[in-house]
Amino acid sequence: TDAIIIATPRGLLPELNDKVFRQALLGDELRRVGLASVEDLRLRQVGDRRSLLPIFDLLSKRTNSDFFPVLSLEAPRERFIGSQPLGLIGVATADLPLREILGHIAPAKVGRFVPNPGYIPSLLAEQGPIVAAGLAAVAPDTAKNNVEQVIADRRAVVAACADESGDSQKIDVLQDLVGRTVPYLDAEQLKAVWIDPQWITCATPTEAVSAMLGVISSLAARDFARVGPRAVALLQDHRRALSDPARDWLVRLCMLAAIAEGHYAEVATLDDTLGVDLTSFGWNRMQRSYLRAYAEAQPASTRLR
Repeated sequence: TDAIIIATPRGLLPELNDKVFRQALLGDELRRVGLASVEDLRLRQVGDRRSLLPIFDLLSKRTNSDFFPVLSLEAPRERFIGSQPLGLIGVATADLPLREILGHIAPAKVGRFVPNPGYIPSLLAEQGPIVAAGLAAVAPDTAKNNVEQVIADRRAVVAACADESGDSQKIDVLQDLVGRTVPYLDAEQLKAVWIDPQWITCATPTEAVSAMLGVISSLAARDFARVGPRAVALLQDHRRALSDPARDWLVRLCMLAAIAEGHYAEVATLDDTLGVDLTSFGWNRMQRSYLRAYAEAQPASTRLR
């Protein structure tokens, strides 16, 4: 997987614009590889200097030399052993809105980018509105395709939300659906899905499921002042109803919410207390380290808040 770093020795980079697509030969070549609009470019943005330096520091050991050798010394080695930048891919495919909060990159506008089978983030961004629409719509009597069937199966699990014996399964399903929708859509697009979800017909959900729905509603609305406390309360009050993957997601969400609110000094404490006995794997483990590193990289004056 290739990554392109765009930088300037002074000042700020200009905002993305569509001038390049209006150049005849270059525009044609870009469209040939699936880049047809500013949204296609934005979809491939992973972050900026502030958000990416912490993850680069996690992934790379700095090398001292008389020139600037990090790429020139490490890239050939990684290419030789077939290594891939899973950390960067993970930022673009995370089940939380990492790019939006850390990199200040808004979700891609629906229908304004070209889905690319070779680029997983674009497929997930295409899938997000489909899943959201399937949840918000009136449930069809019969599923017409595999996607509708998967959505119908998920809806059926959540629909019985008054059945306490299945709290863990319901919360896992809710977490999965959130990861497929919230990072790729804005609050307005998520209103009928999570903020005012008419598709959840159970009038009296259990306390644990109700708490999870409250967390999700605040997250969909990008109300991080409420996301953090609600997620902490869910972890502390309903631990028995939470699987390890659900706890892992909630811990990472608490850390992200603290960052969104500028409470950088709280991030490591949240990880150490709420996740002290929780083992995360793969990208999720790296994400916890990344969130800590991002918070620790912020100026001391802001970390005191």
